[in-house]
Amino acid sequence: MNSILDDLIEHHIWANDTLLAYCEGLTPYHLALTAPGTFGGVEATLLHLALNEEHYLNLIDRGGVSTGVRTTILDGEVPRELSSVRPVFAATADAWRAVARSHPGNQLLELEWEGDIEHVPLSVIVSQVVEHGAEHRTHIRAILAAHGVASENDDGTTEPDLSAWAWEESRPRTD
Repeated sequence: MNSILDDLIEHHIWANDTLLAYCEGLTPYHLALTAPGTFGGVEATLLHLALNEEHYLNLIDRGGVSTGVRTTILDGEVPRELSSVRPVFAATADAWRAVARSHPGNQLLELEWEGDIEHVPLSVIVSQVVEHGAEHRTHIRAILAAHGVASENDDGTTEPDLSAWAWEESRPRTD
């Protein structure tokens, strides 16, 4: 087990869930807001995040690391609406935890990419999912700040605070 990798995955999962909980309290008007330089509206960006959580897990599943995750949003098995995001995040969270705990080495995956077979380390996919999540969570927070929906925290960041510091403070104490 790699506690550093576990913590990176746990922060990613917590940040997704914290932002989703915040956005579940928004109105349809707020969920449709967008801003220049971002992916799209708040709801569309959350769906994009959930869709890609499934996509990356399905990709590594096809590459030789069993995850059992299907692309339910991309394949139209669930509707493309905010209510679909929480169950997808729950399923993908469990799968990411299992990947981190059962594959501590940096297994080389064989992935089909544009008709060719590429050899990609598992760490590249895990790094991509963490970076992708951080980028789009930042987009959503920027949209909400630009429209005055989210307020500023004491340190100048926009709510909800998704920093590693906030995650650490939210965790139960083990000492």
